[in-house]
Amino acid sequence: MSPDTSTSTSATPLHTILAIPPSPQPESLLFTIIPPEIRNEIFTLALADYPDLSVPYDTDTCYTRPSYFCPRKSDTALLQTCRAAYSETWFLPFLLKEQTHWITWASRAPPDYNEYEVQDNLSSTLQQIKHALGDQAGVEIQSIRFFAQMCELEGGGLKMWFENFPDLCPRRVTLTIRYHDWWNWEDNAPLYFRSNWIEGVSSVLPPSVREFRIELETCMRRRKEIDEIAGEMCAKWCFKRMDGVGLFPDATGKSIAVDTWTGTSTWEGQTWTRDETVPGSGKIEYHVASVVFQPRGVVERSGGEVGAFAEGVMGMEHFPLFDMELKSKRYVEGEDNDGASEFDDFIEEEEEEEEEEEEEEEEEEEEEEDSQQ
Repeated sequence: MSPDTSTSTSATPLHTILAIPPSPQPESLLFTIIPPEIRNEIFTLALADYPDLSVPYDTDTCYTRPSYFCPRKSDTALLQTCRAAYSETWFLPFLLKEQTHWITWASRAPPDYNEYEVQDNLSSTLQQIKHALGDQAGVEIQSIRFFAQMCELEGGGLKMWFENFPDLCPRRVTLTIRYHDWWNWEDNAPLYFRSNWIEGVSSVLPPSVREFRIELETCMRRRKEIDEIAGEMCAKWCFKRMDGVGLFPDATGKSIAVDTWTGTSTWEGQTWTRDETVPGSGKIEYHVASVVFQPRGVVERSGGEVGAFAEGVMGMEHFPLFDMELKSKRYVEGEDNDGASEFDDFIEEEEEEEEEEEEEEEEEEEEEEDSQQ
């Protein structure tokens, strides 16, 4: 069963329900005395989603974590009380619920998350809302969260997601890289974060996005690597929305938020004793560093600074991908660099391909100039 993104509580088409005007209900204090803005606050509290504790996730998984230990649901009984309530609230369960998606292998996502069903439901819901609201440009929601494996993120998974749903306009985007989402984490390889996905995501990032948050997670013994990468991220990275507005982190690094939590050391049938805080405890203490990207004005009003490198990137036609790579000190020094040589070979191949493409473009331009002469 996939998370419910629908907004209708009956088989009757939404446009048919809304086409019939609701009764004025002159005897109802809710609709006659209470102002619409207060009524909306009441409806918002009533329709907010909450954890469905009746179907908890297995604790020995890589997707069970704080706030994600069971599916979330919305109680939509309010929508069935009367046409007046329905006409004011039918879209709220969708708008209030944080859209959560896993750009991962199926085994790294909860069992109730079916990528294809979720996307079909989401597409249908967006079309219903757009139609009911007069086919406006987009449907603005509060937030959307992605859990992404490096292989899927660098393969264009996040860009493709935004491309598939251009009508979805979140105000806040959160991208979480969990401990087991990093390249070659199984081999204890040094942490690094490629930037080849940023330009693609920027090209489809809606103007509605006011905050882009990246959460970086690892086990406690490797927290220094995460902190190093978070610091580099503050100095080097930025996003450019579709409307050209830049989203920047505070280059001073003062706004990096750090959190910890304790979870199982067992998932997919294997126990990672190597990473347990206390060997044999069955528990791993996780270290999470969060970097927030916001418009320049927001950063500066909060006492932060926009880095010179990130500011320079905004003026370039293409992002300098290799200059924006984030590498822990272990990676740079080559310590226990299991699996990293494969990554370096890949980088070298991409550089060669880019050089070949540039040479071909130059040759085509020269030929075009010659033909015009």
